[in-house]
Amino acid sequence: MKNQTKKKEFVDLHLHSNKSDGKLSPKEIIDEAVQLGLKAIAITDHDTIEGSKEAIKHGKGKLEVVPGVEINCYEKEKGFPEIHVLGYLFNPEAKPINEILQKASEERFYQKEKLVENLQKMGYDISIDEVLQMAGGEVSRAHVAQILLKKYPDEFSSIPEVFEKYIGTHCPAYVERVCKSTVNMAVEAIIKSGGIAVLAHPGAYKDKDAIELIKYFTECGGKGLEIWYPYEKIFGHEGVTKEDEKRKITLFKKIAQEKNLLMTGGSDFHSVIRNTQINEMKIPYSVVEKLKKAQKKREI
Repeated sequence: MKNQTKKKEFVDLHLHSNKSDGKLSPKEIIDEAVQLGLKAIAITDHDTIEGSKEAIKHGKGKLEVVPGVEINCYEKEKGFPEIHVLGYLFNPEAKPINEILQKASEERFYQKEKLVENLQKMGYDISIDEVLQMAGGEVSRAHVAQILLKKYPDEFSSIPEVFEKYIGTHCPAYVERVCKSTVNMAVEAIIKSGGIAVLAHPGAYKDKDAIELIKYFTECGGKGLEIWYPYEKIFGHEGVTKEDEKRKITLFKKIAQEKNLLMTGGSDFHSVIRNTQINEMKIPYSVVEKLKKAQKKREI
C-alpha cells in the first residue's frame, strides 16, 4: 500500500467583517473560507464580538470558528500611541469581555464624531450619518477614509493616502480617544472571560520597540504573539519588503520560542480595504490545537 500524505489543513486567525472595518459579512467570510477549504477561522473585529458570534452560528457544520476579537489599546506614556491585542477562545457571553468592548464602542463613536467635525472645518463634505451608514456596525477611521476616497477621487488615490494626509495618528484631523483601554485592561478582560491574549503584528513596530512591548505584554499576562502576518502587503506603502517580512517572522518566532509563548497568524483580511486574501499566510491547524491545549491546561 502506498503511503498517503495527509492533506494540509490551514486556518486564518485574523479576519475582519463588516461588523468593524471589513467589507464582507461574517456569513460571506464563512462561505469563502469553506470554498478555500480552511479548517478553522477567527473573525477578530475591532472592539466588537458581534461578527464572531455570527460566524460561530453560520459556521456550524461547515468549519471551526474560534471566538476572536481585536481590542485597540493605548499606551502613549510608554511610547505606543496604539497597540492591538487579539483575544481567542473566550466565552462570548462573559461579562468582562463585553464590558470592555461596550466602553470601547462608546468611545469609538465619540472619537469618529469629533474626527468628522474636524474634516468639516477643513472644508470636506462629510457627515457622521454617512459614516454610520457606511459602517453598519462598529465605526472606524477606515469608513471615514472610504467616504473621502469616493467623494474626492482627484485628491485621494487610496485609503492609506487618506490616513497619511489627514486621519492617521498625529495628522491634522486625528482625534485621540478620551477613555482608553490599556493593554493590561484588555488582557485581563480576555483572561477573565476564559480566553488567551495574543499581541497582534509585533512587526508593525521597530525591532527594539517591539521587544520592549513584548516584555510589557507578557508582564500583563499575555500568552502569545502573532507571528505569521503579511507585513509586505499591509505596510508595503511604508517601504516594507518581502525580505523584511521574512526577517520579522523569523525574529518573532525566535522570541516566542525563547519566552515559551503561543504563536498565531492570519491575513488581517478586510476585503477591498486591504490587499490581502483569506488564507494569505497558510497557517497550519496545529496553531489552533496548541491554543486549545493551552486553554484547557489553564482550566485544570
